[in-house]
Amino acid sequence: MKDIVKRTILRRAIARIEDPDKWTKCAFARDVDGNNVTPRNPKAVCWCAEGAIETESIPSMPSWQVLCWMDTYIGSALYVINDKCGYQPVIDTMREILRKAGG
Repeated sequence: MKDIVKRTILRRAIARIEDPDKWTKCAFARDVDGNNVTPRNPKAVCWCAEGAIETESIPSMPSWQVLCWMDTYIGSALYVINDKCGYQPVIDTMREILRKAGG
């Protein structure tokens, strides 16, 4: 059951940043002016991969648990891929994790 919840959070996080204009790097989230904001701030308009996961996580499945689970599928921390490699590699990595985890 917990893997279903993790996959759901990951799927929703992917949907949140699927539009490259809604993705960012070097900050969990940004407002319309490019200022750093917390991921759940109502003024947030774009998120990094981890910020999207934080936004979609729920109290019974916090983001750190989802990120630790994701680490079992990749050889690098997600934030490194997000900040160093860019949008396409991070979205591809998230999709690949979802595929490997059964959907």
